[in-house]
Amino acid sequence: MSKSEHNLFELIDLKKDYVSGESELPVLRGVNLTLERRQISFIIGRSGSGKSTLLHLLGGLDQPTSGSVIFEGQTISEMDDDKLSKIRNRKIGFVFQFYHLLPELTLYENVMLPSLIHGKEDKVWVRELLKRVKLLSRQHHLPAELSGGEKQRAAIARALVNHPSVLLCDEPTGNLDSETADSVFTLLEDLNRSEGLALVIVTHDESLAWRYPNVFRMQDGLLHTAVRGNTVGKLKA
Repeated sequence: MSKSEHNLFELIDLKKDYVSGESELPVLRGVNLTLERRQISFIIGRSGSGKSTLLHLLGGLDQPTSGSVIFEGQTISEMDDDKLSKIRNRKIGFVFQFYHLLPELTLYENVMLPSLIHGKEDKVWVRELLKRVKLLSRQHHLPAELSGGEKQRAAIARALVNHPSVLLCDEPTGNLDSETADSVFTLLEDLNRSEGLALVIVTHDESLAWRYPNVFRMQDGLLHTAVRGNTVGKLKA
């Protein structure tokens, strides 16, 4: 496998501006980054620094003002909505701070939903996922009957149902106590090891991020490799 084939994401001079009235607000000012398959990466930074914006661009939920997002060798920032939605559904899983479970569906039905959209109904895999996230006994419960940690584990199972290459996680433990947060990240680590699943995690919890070697900091619209209490050089593609 060539070096480029190891790459999961390549970001090239990525810029994102938001328009407010007659003025433009630059959020990303030229981000360059390469992430490898199976890698666990953390993005840290102050609120409003552009962390979530960057994650949305990685997942094709938003389009850059300029620059390129390349995912598994395909430039997703240039795709039409139909091609992009297929890649998102099949290859990229999303986990957010707010769980976005449908309240009228059972836990089992929430986890199954993305596979139904994909045109499949793999009941065996859904049950296996629920077993892995320790929710099989809760499969017939509605979200309102679950704890915060259970809802987040359910959201992770739902994100995994179509066997994605990567999970993009935006503050996945922001609503959880420290003990529950640790259990969620233990689950994510296990999935990385057992499934080869890449993880890109946006978090404000720097103490958590520093447990891992690949930590990047958003600052002034640029992405930096991070060391404790400092930054070292803008990342190059």
